[in-house]
Amino acid sequence: MKRLARVLTQLPLATALGAGLGLLVALVAAVLSATPLRLTVHPLAPFALAPLPALLGAWIDWARLWRPSPRTRFWSFALLALSGLGAVEASVWASDVGSMGLLLAPAVPVGAALVVGFGAWAMLFLGRRGVRVAGFELACGTIRKDEVERLVVDTGDGALEVSRALSADLGSRREIDLSTGATIALLARVRDALPSVGPFRTERRAEARTVLAVAGSPRDLSRTVRRRARAWVGYLLLLALGASAFAATAAYQPQTACTARGCLMKQG
Repeated sequence: MKRLARVLTQLPLATALGAGLGLLVALVAAVLSATPLRLTVHPLAPFALAPLPALLGAWIDWARLWRPSPRTRFWSFALLALSGLGAVEASVWASDVGSMGLLLAPAVPVGAALVVGFGAWAMLFLGRRGVRVAGFELACGTIRKDEVERLVVDTGDGALEVSRALSADLGSRREIDLSTGATIALLARVRDALPSVGPFRTERRAEARTVLAVAGSPRDLSRTVRRRARAWVGYLLLLALGASAFAATAAYQPQTACTARGCLMKQG
C-alpha cells in the first residue's frame, strides 16, 4: 500500500482532476445550450472557463513534482493570477467598448516578458563590465570554505559569504562542484559586511542577499541565465496567448443578442 501511495503521489493527479472538472463544465454548457436555459448574451463563456481548472491543476502538479524554488513558485503563480484577472477584466471591457478592450488581456504577461528579457540581457551585458543592474552583479571566484550552511568564496577582491538557503543550486539538488578550490560564478545582490574578526583586518568581506543563478564558471552562468530567461518568456507568452483567447471567447456575443445598453442606444 505504501508503494502504491508513493506511485500515486508522483502522478499529475491535480491536472487530471482539473481536466475532468473542466470537461464536466463543458458538457453541462453544451447540454444547456440546447435548452431554454442557454446563455444568449455570452454563450461561449462557460467553454472559456472550462480549461481553467486543468490549467490550475497543471501548475499545482508542476510546483509539487518539479519542486522549484519558493521565489519561482511565488512569481509564477502571481503572474498566472494577474493574467487571469486581466483576462476577466478585458472580457468585461470588450462587452462595453468593443474589441479594443481585448488589448488589456495580454498586458500583464507581455509586459513581464519584456522586463524578464531585457533584464536578463542587461544583467549579462552590463554585469561583465562591473555595472550593477537592480542591485545584482556577477561575482566570480574560487570556493575558500565549504560549510554546512554557507559557502565562503574568494573573489579576488575579498571574501563573499553565500548562504546555501538562497538557492536550490547550492543545496542537495546541486549539479556543480562545491568543493574547496572549485570555481564558482553567481548572479547575486551583494552587500558589504563588517569584518568578522580582528580590528585591523583589511580584507573586504561581503555577503550575498539574493541569488538568481549559480554555475561553475562565468560562461556556464551566462547559459543558465539565458535558459531561465527563455523559459520565463515562453511561460509568459503562453499566458498572454491564453488570456487573449479566454477574453475573446468569453466576450463573444452573437449578432442577434441585444444587451440592455445596446437596446437603449438603438431606441434612442
